[in-house]
Amino acid sequence: MIKQIITLNGRLQSGYMASKTRIDKGSQKTQGITNPRRDKDKPAIQPRLYDLNTAAYYLGRSVYSLRTLIWNGQLPVVKTGKKMWCDIGDLNRWIDNNKETITG
Repeated sequence: MIKQIITLNGRLQSGYMASKTRIDKGSQKTQGITNPRRDKDKPAIQPRLYDLNTAAYYLGRSVYSLRTLIWNGQLPVVKTGKKMWCDIGDLNRWIDNNKETITG
């Protein structure tokens, strides 16, 4: 039996890798952190710090290009041991600072 799934980026994947792929519907990329005891009318808590994979996904860049921004001092990080985290405010500020209006 060939398994088929739709991945987070919307592509249809089938075969062996589809059976090994796990889609977490509660992923931080797609939804906030939810509290099962919370009231239904209160919004889910959105995480403030993102790991480099999620931050790169948020910016639409590769992890390597995100690391390059960090190494060049263009993007600050929160470092805990060897793990680096990006603050959502810093990511949004980087986006705002790099906006350009192109006129033709």
